[in-house]
Amino acid sequence: MTYHCSSTVDPRSVLEKRLREAVGAVFGDECAATGLDLHESTSADFESDVAVDLAAARHGDPRRLAERLVAELDAADLAQVEINGSSIRFTIHDTWIGQALREALASPRLAAPKAGDPQMVVIAYPGPDPEHRHAGHLRPMLVGDAVGRCLEFLGHRVVTLSGDPETRDLRAKDALTELNWRLGTEPGVSGIFGTSSALPEVADRFVCVVPAEWERHVEMLCEAARRVGWLCEGVPADHVGIGEVRIAGDELSGSESVEVKDLLDDAVRRAGTLWAWLALGPTEGTAKAVGVGAVELACLAVAPDRGCVLDLNWIVGPRGTNPLPLYAAEIRTRFMEAVRLVNAGAGPVLFGNLEERALALRLLGFGAAVQEAAESVDPRVLTDHLREVAAYYSAFDKACSVFGPTVWATEESRLALRAATLRTLETGLALLTSVHSD
Repeated sequence: MTYHCSSTVDPRSVLEKRLREAVGAVFGDECAATGLDLHESTSADFESDVAVDLAAARHGDPRRLAERLVAELDAADLAQVEINGSSIRFTIHDTWIGQALREALASPRLAAPKAGDPQMVVIAYPGPDPEHRHAGHLRPMLVGDAVGRCLEFLGHRVVTLSGDPETRDLRAKDALTELNWRLGTEPGVSGIFGTSSALPEVADRFVCVVPAEWERHVEMLCEAARRVGWLCEGVPADHVGIGEVRIAGDELSGSESVEVKDLLDDAVRRAGTLWAWLALGPTEGTAKAVGVGAVELACLAVAPDRGCVLDLNWIVGPRGTNPLPLYAAEIRTRFMEAVRLVNAGAGPVLFGNLEERALALRLLGFGAAVQEAAESVDPRVLTDHLREVAAYYSAFDKACSVFGPTVWATEESRLALRAATLRTLETGLALLTSVHSD
């Protein structure tokens, strides 16, 4: 997939683009595809060991190669660049971070990248079995839906194929309709592997999200489809095996004895109790958003191919860390934003301490996280990013006062950081989960 790189405000993406251009200019286009090994650094914002890899391939001195790259690199407006040994370190300019954050706030999409060549993507996954409706069938649908929303956010057209053969029964359809209403999802085209007139004739990418035990079957099915010409050679077919779901306290029978309806009812009840205990306001509507969202995020927070254990005492409890920090950060931000959002104007964003700067840098990585989650069919990437944003916001919230006689100069900047955090969490949660508070 091709994306407009110019629309991104993620400093790491901008650095990668410029560093790759420098590698191509110095060592030729054949070396431009070399891995840049650009990663976060404890001594700077980012660090690259690309000179080491180039030296190994060209039998040269890595430091001299690093010096040649830095001389060619066009990054004066972006970062302070220094060489340490054979590594290249980058410290992003505060002014660039502030301008990028303002650009993100001014964009309805938080300046996330947009598909330069939008594609038709078909995502197939089994819906919850309407006959048994146990929690074991929940996770493939949640992963498929989240990936589909991320792809649509990036500008692609997505068609979902979901359902089980049992949905042909009228009572099963009624049960599935009720379940979709509770989850806030919409049923896709019926029949995950069956033919359908709604299946687009031309697809650029096919993604199949199934339980892990089906993965070999799907691989054989895709190979057969290619041989008979139903799946063109140029169309990538990604099949992702999803690990099983188990319910804590139900070790003997896994998730098969727990219906999705009962699981969600219990989560909503616990969320309502917790909300009232925290005295955060009216519980109507919010309990459903927090309870159902907690279950959804818990299913997405684990690598797709690994098993997932749902423990409501942990994910919807006062000591839980997944996903309540996301919601807690959103709540605190919403309250602060409602006080004096009008002050978050168009002035420069200033950084008076490390917590402000660290939060701003993390916020700018949102678009890249959405893109990676969509391309790798792994919503955990975006879930992890939102959790990191919540953690950095928590540190910022403790260290930085917004109002008071001694902070008037940074009041507008800190309100802008809170507004950006709120929008990032709201947008990210809307892509990952299907039920939200008003």
